[in-house]
Amino acid sequence: MSDDPKARAARAFSSKAVSAGSTRDRILEAAISVIERDGAEKATVRAIAAEAGVNLAAINYHYRSKEDLMEAAIASTWAHATEDLLKFLEVEPADIGKGVEALILYLLKGGKTYPNVTRAHLLGAGNSGASKVILEGQRRFVEESARVVTKALGLPYGDDAVTRTSALYSFCLYSAIVPGSLPAAVSAGDFGPCAALLAGDYIASLRRAVR
Repeated sequence: MSDDPKARAARAFSSKAVSAGSTRDRILEAAISVIERDGAEKATVRAIAAEAGVNLAAINYHYRSKEDLMEAAIASTWAHATEDLLKFLEVEPADIGKGVEALILYLLKGGKTYPNVTRAHLLGAGNSGASKVILEGQRRFVEESARVVTKALGLPYGDDAVTRTSALYSFCLYSAIVPGSLPAAVSAGDFGPCAALLAGDYIASLRRAVR
């Protein structure tokens, strides 16, 4: 299988976040499916039980509450996505632009394919708002991305690079929160030209910042 960054991006969000082995895993996978199908706000324990093929007692046994289950589901998908995202930057320094482009493509495609899960990553899956664990994970991801990219470009790492990386990340996920916010061609799924444009502008902005 090709290790080209764009090839990996084409497989974005295609693999399962959890295995379908144990009952606990089946419940977790079912929760992810129901969150995407119904939205985090409308997901119910009864719907998750039906999706997993278990009774309510099994869910109560493996997860103490609906809130614990929802947080575990979102944390699982976020961990899966983060692992994939950072792999796009594991390229030779000369290919960092392609890596960034593939990362952007992954985010745009994932936000369109799985909008409800993406929204839950950003806004949370319950009444308490976004998970502190996931928010902290997103901050670390942005910082690590900025660190890897600036090192590949031979540029200094600092707050400016983190801010620009955060802005890029936020833009890519914004369309999942506000459908139709991107140009019509992008919203329709033509992500390639947009990803190339964003990657080029992002890297150019990092280089301009040190002039």
